[in-house]
Amino acid sequence: MDLRLDTRLRGDIAEAAVLHALTAAGLLVLVPFGRFGPYDLVAELTPGDFVRIQVKSGRMRGGCIEFNCRGTDHGGGSACYAGRADVFAVHVHSTGEQFIVPVAQARASKMYLRTVPAANRQVRGVRYADEYRLSRWVAQHAPVEDKVLARQRATAPRGQIHPRVSDGQP
Repeated sequence: MDLRLDTRLRGDIAEAAVLHALTAAGLLVLVPFGRFGPYDLVAELTPGDFVRIQVKSGRMRGGCIEFNCRGTDHGGGSACYAGRADVFAVHVHSTGEQFIVPVAQARASKMYLRTVPAANRQVRGVRYADEYRLSRWVAQHAPVEDKVLARQRATAPRGQIHPRVSDGQP
């Protein structure tokens, strides 16, 4: 199937890739039921600290990763994600890489993450992709001990008591 023609399939692949990357990094990730919410995933960074994630498909264009940062309600126009999601998780299909960008940084309908220096040597206002790598975001926002706990929860035998419940912590 041609991914250029099927945007729903592109979105599903991006969502699965981001889900895999976050869980492989040791985070507990929740998947909301249905397709009509303002976010696609929810990750628990620390106990009780959740972040709403809107997954986007990124495209390589002229030394940049380009992605849309407004949604549509399929008939009612475009909608901003401010206040409805916390971060964009951008999956680039051609490279298999993921990036996390705070929704608050989106000021237009499209956003660009530069992968190579600008030809005109501009640096002011340039967002370099390396600064937004998913692995970097996880390292900055999820303490190591919580990643270990998340990994233990993910690999615990089915039906085993949750580690936080078994040791008396809320």
